[in-house]
Amino acid sequence: STGSRCLVCKNAQVLDTIAGDCFSPSLCSRIKGFGDFNRVCTGRRYDPRIPENTVCTASGRILVQGVVDGECSCESLDSCDACTYGNATSRSRCVRCTDRRLLVDGICVRDAVCINAGGVPSGTGVFNRQCVFASSVPQAFRQPVLVLLTDGFSTTFDELQNIGNSYRSEGLTVHTIGVGA
Repeated sequence: STGSRCLVCKNAQVLDTIAGDCFSPSLCSRIKGFGDFNRVCTGRRYDPRIPENTVCTASGRILVQGVVDGECSCESLDSCDACTYGNATSRSRCVRCTDRRLLVDGICVRDAVCINAGGVPSGTGVFNRQCVFASSVPQAFRQPVLVLLTDGFSTTFDELQNIGNSYRSEGLTVHTIGVGA
């Protein structure tokens, strides 16, 4: 330390290069370095006085029960437009994505990531899109569906019709899709 400003931290603490002090890594959103020595907080420093689930808006304002109470940033969350402002006990979680990204479990992902995880992209435009999973759709809105895939050679059209009709009689929606060939 030089005077009252720290330059390097020890005991697994992380350095705040702006404030020039060392603090607990649990209060930092992103850390550079490993071990017990010379770690730096390169993300946002959480303020333990901020209540859990305080919202950080797109304009960079902290909202505590709807009242502006300081400045903030969701910069540590890629493509995030608004987030809950983390504190010592909870990390920031995105609540609204931008850049055509999809919100899933507090982070913003591309369409392909959502689809590969078994989700379905929901919404249009740049903001406020979500990755929806079947388990999150209320039972009342779920519909049983049977999808029949055919290459056009192994099963005739009449055979597919008979299979489809037997399931339709049980209340299933049936779709037949030709693939290959």
